[in-house]
Amino acid sequence: MSDGGLYTAMSGSVATSKQLDITSNNLANINTTGYKKDKTIFKDQLAKIEFEDINELQAENVEMPPRVLPIDKYNVIIDDNFTEFTQGMLEKTNNMLDIAINGNGFLKVKTPKGILYTRDGSFTRSKEGLLVTSDGYPILDENDTEIDLENSKKVTINEDGTIYLDKSKNTKLAIKTFNDLSKLEKIGKNLFKQTNKNEQEIESKATVLQGFLESSNVSPVQEMVNLISLHRQFELNGKTIESFSEMDKKATSDLGRIG
Repeated sequence: MSDGGLYTAMSGSVATSKQLDITSNNLANINTTGYKKDKTIFKDQLAKIEFEDINELQAENVEMPPRVLPIDKYNVIIDDNFTEFTQGMLEKTNNMLDIAINGNGFLKVKTPKGILYTRDGSFTRSKEGLLVTSDGYPILDENDTEIDLENSKKVTINEDGTIYLDKSKNTKLAIKTFNDLSKLEKIGKNLFKQTNKNEQEIESKATVLQGFLESSNVSPVQEMVNLISLHRQFELNGKTIESFSEMDKKATSDLGRIG
């Protein structure tokens, strides 16, 4: 008996389990400011075509097809997961230090791991008077310098990112982006790291909205539908594995009675 169906069910269970983890994480971050949902890509299981030297094996003027060798034909494999950077809804908060980026762009953040990027604009003022993330990491200006809000009572941030402290111009936020967003890697705390050393940051044409925050781009309804569908797939794969196990037991038992 071929084990193809068993391998398919087993690899399908593993792949579905990974999808469940990703979907569950998306749902857990529905209310996370600026969160970007993750998705999965399945690997194409295409047959490998092997061309042989068949000139001596065929009659003259007759073409013989190449030999097709399937590779991993029974496996269901997740090739990779990726982040979808579509923009979430912009929600008004009227908080002076809340900002949302309208368009393709990221704010620069200074962390112990180096300069990272975020779209989470829920900022605060540190004890030292610096503009920082909710986790206390300093936001950088266009000169990669920490932004000192001093003792100003009023902070105004224009659409181009220019910051005014009590009507006096102070500095300008660094709003950057990349040609290839697929190389941005999530590292936690709503921060991204550029993993491609050859990819240079470029100026973003996005605008800044003060007193707004960008919501998560996760659709609760869609993710719940996905979750239910994935649970059903996982259960079906489990039943398929059980069926093959019973068939193997029966085949072994019947073979023992032969002769």
